[in-house]
Amino acid sequence: MRKTVCMLALAVAVCVGVWGQSRDFVMDGTTLISYRGIAANVTIPAGVTAIGDHAFSLYSGLASVTIPEGVTAIGDFAFAGCGGLTSVTIPASVTRIGDSAFAYCYNLPRVTIPPNIAYIGFAAFGGCNNLSAVMLHGVIINDRITIGADAFPAAARFVYLD
Repeated sequence: MRKTVCMLALAVAVCVGVWGQSRDFVMDGTTLISYRGIAANVTIPAGVTAIGDHAFSLYSGLASVTIPEGVTAIGDFAFAGCGGLTSVTIPASVTRIGDSAFAYCYNLPRVTIPPNIAYIGFAAFGGCNNLSAVMLHGVIINDRITIGADAFPAAARFVYLD
């Protein structure tokens, strides 16, 4: 009996670990429209192509987020007000960062902008008072890129990487 109970408990723990996080993501096709979880460190599942408007907004418990290759757009206010966010990984596939997408992520110290970026929205990183370094990895600022007003805090330092 004890062995059966242990096996059942292990099966439940594995199911919660494997299936629990996938239930945290509310999808509309391949667009992530909302996050319902409580994890501090979130890896967005493979197969997502867009992060919708307000998907994570005001989730103060979020500390880090890894966005998978294949995501092309981060919606307006997608991570706005995530005051605990200290790390974000934005893949090379992202071409659009929406208006106020990361606004008021107070504790975000640095961000790397992917080389294929075409649009960085109005106040995309506005209010990110601790954002001291914006890494532009292979980004060439020219007429193919639209950068909205107040996209970055005035104190941010831009670092160009090849």
